[in-house]
Amino acid sequence: MYHILEFTPELQSGYEFHIVLGLANTEISTHFDKFDYVHTYGFLSQKEMGELYNICDITITRGGTTSLAEQKLYDMKQIIIPIPRTHDQYDNAKWYVRYYNDSIINQRDHDFELQLANAIKHFK
Repeated sequence: MYHILEFTPELQSGYEFHIVLGLANTEISTHFDKFDYVHTYGFLSQKEMGELYNICDITITRGGTTSLAEQKLYDMKQIIIPIPRTHDQYDNAKWYVRYYNDSIINQRDHDFELQLANAIKHFK
């Protein structure tokens, strides 16, 4: 995400990004400090996630069943990037694409970053 924000000027204005890094990736947050339109979080409780969902329109997410259902509960458009080593996340993503017109992107595609940037702009 950092690389996409840094090298896609169209995403540098008119957007506000909230990135949940989780506990394992908190050291990455300092890389985003130079972007005043990016807010990073470590661990968030379920209540805090709900509050964040209320202010967001789009989510970039993996394809876990619970996450997808929870985000759809908040009527969010989803850009789904399934974890490649899982089989169920791809199946979940395909279902959401078919029934909700969400997007699925394979992170192993050679043009992954371009696809992600275009999906973000499409859902704006």
